[in-house]
Amino acid sequence: LVDIILSRCRSDTGTSANLYSQALTDLNLALQDLATLYQWKWLRTEVSLTVPDSTRLLDDSTVTGFPKDVVTFNKLISVVNAIETPLTLITEDLAADLYPDLAITGSPTHYIIGPSYNPDTSTAPRRRIELRPAPKEAIVLKISYNRTFKLYTTSEGAEVPPIPQYYYGALIELAASRLLRHMKNPSIEIEEAKQTAGRMLSQLAKKDSDRNRELTFRLPQNIMDYRARRYD
Repeated sequence: LVDIILSRCRSDTGTSANLYSQALTDLNLALQDLATLYQWKWLRTEVSLTVPDSTRLLDDSTVTGFPKDVVTFNKLISVVNAIETPLTLITEDLAADLYPDLAITGSPTHYIIGPSYNPDTSTAPRRRIELRPAPKEAIVLKISYNRTFKLYTTSEGAEVPPIPQYYYGALIELAASRLLRHMKNPSIEIEEAKQTAGRMLSQLAKKDSDRNRELTFRLPQNIMDYRARRYD
């Protein structure tokens, strides 16, 4: 895929190409762009975790198996004695009003996206969850979330990207719009690549929604006004 991006930008291909490393970097950045532009259904995943009693802040240091690749949390469900309770996301201000004493435990009913977990200077911050109140006993927590992509390295350059194959075109245009800047190409060509990627991703988002038949398209207002005047 890196060679396709290089070819798209009219560059030499192969790992010895001058722009190979830059193309690989731009591919990684484009993958992250694609992952965060829309809540793609194929990026949705689920995990079930055991949360120890009295654990208020949830991350991979406090809960075994806590996901490290979270972009967005979609749904949280607490399971106690086979009874499932969906948790509600609230603001930090409301959490402070409802639960002023953080030491009190009970049956979690709310959660907030807690402060970032950053174990050391060599690790990127990770998203974590804060339960309110903290569970008085161990619970099972079902989490539905959207994940991001892992980074590609030179040694992994031959890997297949973790996206549906029909997304390759949009990904190539996204990466090309970045790589073309390093090649000092005209700004109009860079902008065209960005616009092409945007149009393709817009269409892919409609397909991913599984609601194509319900979508309607509204004409621009100036055309609607013109038609109204013409047929009055």
